[in-house]
Amino acid sequence: MLDEKEIKTLLKKSVDVLETTLENTSSAIKDKIAQSAIDTKLSDLDKLEVIKEHTGVDVLFAVQEKKEEEKQEKATDKKKSTKK
Repeated sequence: MLDEKEIKTLLKKSVDVLETTLENTSSAIKDKIAQSAIDTKLSDLDKLEVIKEHTGVDVLFAVQEKKEEEKQEKATDKKKSTKK
């Protein structure tokens, strides 16, 4: 079973290594890999495609959604601080 540090290291390795791992691991680990890719804002399109293929998670879309939420939070925070 891979821990968080090993997953982050895995995401830095080649697409082939990532794909082999995804083919030979449990769905729980696949989910952790996908979540780690989102958290680290992985941008390697080949790796994102492999993750999506094996987990069903669209990491690129999730990262974009996360960025959009962060923008909205910053805008809301600015409005609150200017009203004081």
